Amino acid sequence: MRKKFFTVLLFSVLIWGCSKESEPIINDGVEVAKENRKPTGASANELLSGNVYKKMIVELAYVEGFEPTEEAKNNFKNFIEERTFKPNGVELYTKSIPTIGKEVYTINDIVTIEKEHRTYYNTQNTIAVWALFINGKSSKDSDSSFVLGTAYYNTSFVIFEETIRELSNGTFEPERSLLESSVIHHEFGHILGLTNLGTPFTNRP
Repeated sequence: MRKKFFTVLLFSVLIWGCSKESEPIINDGVEVAKENRKPTGASANELLSGNVYKKMIVELAYVEGFEPTEEAKNNFKNFIEERTFKPNGVELYTKSIPTIGKEVYTINDIVTIEKEHRTYYNTQNTIAVWALFINGKSSKDSDSSFVLGTAYYNTSFVIFEETIRELSNGTFEPERSLLESSVIHHEFGHILGLTNLGTPFTNRP
């Protein structure tokens, strides 16, 4: 019964616990970042294949006190390696950013944080991904629904870690690492072009 409850909860989270922004939110003309500020799904093929970029760097930034679990980070790296082809490998870099004194975040707030703290951008042979684990809640939350993550640029997504913590590790709730992993993989799937964001649907027999 407990396993069934977890499955239903996780399915519900992945159906309505996510928000997508298919167009860039802010375009400030910064040359170094322009390849990383395209619509969600625009770099799907470049992320999946080794035709253009031979290596991937994933920058996991978290507000102090809201670091994802080690299991979730390891699961994410394995998830990427199993689904992409990067001859020169995939590297994850984790860093802490100062506490931000907000309780609710809009996507424009998230973009502003990325501009201030993001370190890695695409280079000639390397594609870079930014993942932010934030305190506080999404401005799109309501009394009856909430957002756990949002993919908003071609190589950027945010995880609302505080909300995840409120929904995990309690009685009849999933383990935190399981919920974190599910939401991370779901958001990364959006920047890989799923669903209807740049990668054609393929049905394997």
